Amino acid sequence: MTIDRREWIRRASLYSAGLGLPMMSFDTLNNPTARSTDYSDNVVRLLFNENPYGPSKKVLQRIDEVKNRSHRYATFFKYDFLKLKHAIAAQEGIDVHQIALGHGSIQPLTWISILFGGKGKEFVVPDPAFDVIGSFGKKIGTTVKPIRVDKQLKVNLSAMEQEVSDTTSLVVIINPNNPTGTSVSSTALTDFCLKVSQKCPVCIDEAYIHYLGKDWRTSSMVELVKTNPNIIITRTFSKIYGMAGLRMGYMMGSEELITRVENQFMLGYPGNMPNTISVASAMAALEDDSFLEESRQKNQDMKNEIYQRFD
Repeated sequence: MTIDRREWIRRASLYSAGLGLPMMSFDTLNNPTARSTDYSDNVVRLLFNENPYGPSKKVLQRIDEVKNRSHRYATFFKYDFLKLKHAIAAQEGIDVHQIALGHGSIQPLTWISILFGGKGKEFVVPDPAFDVIGSFGKKIGTTVKPIRVDKQLKVNLSAMEQEVSDTTSLVVIINPNNPTGTSVSSTALTDFCLKVSQKCPVCIDEAYIHYLGKDWRTSSMVELVKTNPNIIITRTFSKIYGMAGLRMGYMMGSEELITRVENQFMLGYPGNMPNTISVASAMAALEDDSFLEESRQKNQDMKNEIYQRFD
């Protein structure tokens, strides 16, 4: 795709018209008179990091298949929440009892904040970052220590490690980080997790892990979850899978932690009763590896286009 200078200016003007929403606070979204968009609108909503290409054809076909079952809970069905947990466990090589499903990854991140936060507790978090745990932690009285990224805009692991104290109850890592778009090496992060997890739990938000390339699994900290009870990972179907509106995510941790989560936040009922369409869609997404590469490539192509235009 090529764009001449006049066309670039025209598009930039259209895009800037949509920048009002990101500049607003989230409170504005609760205003019924706030600007709304429809599917034909050309507004770019930068604050949400939505995948503009949408979910895979397999997901859309699955939605058509199950939408008439919307009056049923996602239980005792070929696409029920337990089967989704088994599908995730099989792909990640962990036990099914080490997975809790949630409303996107924000819900599990909020659970984690509640479990480890509160008055007298302290979180060490990267800055800047889309830090759900720290933001919610402040609401319940947690002391939050933001640690600035380094000169390469990467999460500063060494500085964060130095800030861990006896009062630190949780360290949060977002890899790749949002909004800087940078990532730290798997070797450096593994070493960090092994050291810090001896003092307190470490939560790694891997919402954007799939964008690291075909070998993204080598950058994940899932291997540590298998043996280290102080490592927690959160994931979402909202980003590369293009399912932000379907609200499906999950957390991975020790069986003890997941049991604690389910007992405290789900009344002991596994799966948190997510909706039928989201569960079925997530299962279809996990079956479509080719879509991951397609979505990743489109993202890379557009990044290159933007770099070239700025150059």
